[in-house]
Amino acid sequence: MKRLFLTLLLIIALSLSCGGGGGGFVPPMVDPPVVDPPVTGWQPPQTPGLHLILDRASKREYFSVLRIPSGLLLGQYGLHEGGPEIQLYDGALKTEMKIPDVESVFSIFDPGDGLPLATTEHYGRIYKRATAGKWELKYSRPEQIALMFYIRKAGALYGLYNLYGTHISGLVCSLDNGNTWTEMFQYAGMDFFGIASADDFIYLAGSKNDYLFMANIEGKEVTSFPSAKGYAWWGIVKSGNLWNMGTWTNYDGGVGQSGYIDSFDGKKPTRVYTTDRPHIHAMGIHQDKRYAVATWDWSASSDKTSLLLSSSDGYSWSVLSEIPCPHIMGMSFADGGAYLVGGRFRDYGRVYFYKF
Repeated sequence: MKRLFLTLLLIIALSLSCGGGGGGFVPPMVDPPVVDPPVTGWQPPQTPGLHLILDRASKREYFSVLRIPSGLLLGQYGLHEGGPEIQLYDGALKTEMKIPDVESVFSIFDPGDGLPLATTEHYGRIYKRATAGKWELKYSRPEQIALMFYIRKAGALYGLYNLYGTHISGLVCSLDNGNTWTEMFQYAGMDFFGIASADDFIYLAGSKNDYLFMANIEGKEVTSFPSAKGYAWWGIVKSGNLWNMGTWTNYDGGVGQSGYIDSFDGKKPTRVYTTDRPHIHAMGIHQDKRYAVATWDWSASSDKTSLLLSSSDGYSWSVLSEIPCPHIMGMSFADGGAYLVGGRFRDYGRVYFYKF
């Protein structure tokens, strides 16, 4: 992972067009129901609690995971080992693609057509799984850029990127499930790391001038919060009338500091949870419950990451499970639980399943 200004691309699927004007208005969106894949292949344990699915001494940490009917698609970090791989685990581990010149497969997700997209870090690329085990390049940027996606429903996709070291972010759009992309907006002086949608609007989260910062699709401020150097909002979710935002510390003075979950009720942000883990990358809502992952740096010596669960109102958070792994980067809901992937830099990769 890069030391300064980690670059992200996050995607939201919308229903009508790529238009983003009108004070930040976006065509209405409706979340699809949570539907588990049909039972056709590998299945996870059904006993409630935490299960270790994979423990790989490959020197490649796992960054991303997606449940598909036959098993799990897994994305690695691995530039130091000749490039990351996209793997399929269906009871046995199979390599579907190796990408020698990128840093990580930052995210894997289904845009709504059943043909997953995979995004890469270091050089910003998007690959699409056209048939089983076959991936095709659909988007590429020459700058060093990392990509992450957030899906809402089939239709138009919005992607947010940030260029390394420039404090410039931008928005791209796809109308065909990620097969082609067009440029939309650029945001100067802002480093965005999180994206979400609520109430027919898109919201971006990150930092600006050492402030934690949330903006609408046009880059106009929604709220901000004074912060120590090196902090930004990354994880971001909304349920009811309350937002929750998780902080991360970048490598510009942030290592070793605490991590926080903040709330925003439309008036002002409030700090509601503090942890000694410096990163809260992964946040999500599953069956009306809010979850977050509080984790250490990927090379830390600690052996525990916290899976957090909030109260129904989002103001109180507690540890649901301690995961014996220093760094958990990805979280995905399926099979009545959460898949959690991570590991330790240049040491191992692990895949866990927490059955609710």
